Amino acid sequence: MGENRRFEYAGGISVNQRMRKVYEEVAKKYGVTPEEVEREIRACIEEMYASPQAPETRAVQARIPRRGVIPTNEEMISFIAAEIRKDE
Repeated sequence: MGENRRFEYAGGISVNQRMRKVYEEVAKKYGVTPEEVEREIRACIEEMYASPQAPETRAVQARIPRRGVIPTNEEMISFIAAEIRKDE
């Protein structure tokens, strides 16, 4: 995949391994390749940060933990998953 950073989850499963599985499952469901899934997610994130946004959207973007200016796919998906868990 495009992002080769390695982080570890509890249990020793790397984020890259976890993301690869997610990409594969989504790809299978929609009849595309895992690489296409990864690229499309990346493109959406980059577009979201490149486009002018409403103040409310910028406030949410500022809350997303990230190492760089734009979050990685893993950082964005982790943030979204955490937000969903809060609402459950």
